[in-house]
Amino acid sequence: MLQDTNVNRAAQLINGPYREVLLLGGMTIGALVAIVTWLALFAWRPCPTAQGGPRRVERQSLMLELNASVTERRSARMDVWAPSPVAGAAPEQFPLVLYMAGWGMGREVGQCEGKFLASHGFLVVATDDVMADQAYADPLDEAARASWLDLSSDAAYEQTMTLAPRRALLAARKLTSMIDTLAQSPGLLRLPQGVRVATDRVGIVGFSFGGAAAAEAAILDKRIVAIANLDGWLFGAAADAVLPAPYLVFNSGESLPDPAALDGHDREARYNARLNLAEQHRQATQVAQRADAIRLLVAGSQHGDFQSGSAQWRRWLGYLKHWPHRPTPTQVRRILNDHLLAFFTAHLKLEGSPIPEKSPEAYPHLRRLGARPFE
Repeated sequence: MLQDTNVNRAAQLINGPYREVLLLGGMTIGALVAIVTWLALFAWRPCPTAQGGPRRVERQSLMLELNASVTERRSARMDVWAPSPVAGAAPEQFPLVLYMAGWGMGREVGQCEGKFLASHGFLVVATDDVMADQAYADPLDEAARASWLDLSSDAAYEQTMTLAPRRALLAARKLTSMIDTLAQSPGLLRLPQGVRVATDRVGIVGFSFGGAAAAEAAILDKRIVAIANLDGWLFGAAADAVLPAPYLVFNSGESLPDPAALDGHDREARYNARLNLAEQHRQATQVAQRADAIRLLVAGSQHGDFQSGSAQWRRWLGYLKHWPHRPTPTQVRRILNDHLLAFFTAHLKLEGSPIPEKSPEAYPHLRRLGARPFE
């Protein structure tokens, strides 16, 4: 009888005045479970797509002393993504792709590119921006290394524009020293048995300021035969030259200059717009003078969408805020993966087309820009 009474009381609560409260509570709990599940499966993943190649990938982190292609001994922290060899097959050589992080950033921002390209048969080595390296003996080099990108005032802008070319050169020398070290002492990488690194045709991908370092390094080293720039401004010699190697450059929606900001009162917005304007003219010149230069715009994307990392939930929230005009993190990552793979396969392995052989409908947010600054 007591059990029947409890059942009756429960039924009265469900069907009585508390019905709406209970339904609302159940719906709230269900929504929370759905949100937590979505965060666990998508938003918290460093790489928002599981797309990958046929190879297993082994990753290691290490500190290497670099060969002295510069006047003083340097060392560099690296993350290495190596493709697994085919069981029972002869040793294989894999093309080297270097990844340079943006200004003040660590190598972890390149983890998605590293894992993805390695799964397709490239050996990828990512390194930190020079800010994470040891101090330089030369005071001017040290001032450039330790500086920040600052556009907040007239004086800060002038200092940034003075130091940035020297800083890009320091980062470029670091990259070329890495190639020297890996070419002369490949055993330092402790690669899986049967895996060799090829350093005669090297590709470099750089995010933000890392793109400037990648372009500058190609001017210094003829072994670099392919440059990929993920939404970075160029500085130094690379800013004024036709680059000596095939060039793939991605632009975010934020990289297009805001006409209203060019002469506005907000100094940071004004200088940012002016640098964007100069960069678009620079890219147009590359496309006009190099038939193998590829200039792409991911419409609606933001600068941070082109980096890897654990803060994907912020990008998903940004997408939800600006839906449907902004691509999802998964769409941006698919664009980057497909185009980097095609570009490096064509120029390092000498196979296939440097752009993906897919219909334009596969990339609804992607536009290819030409030899005019604005199209």
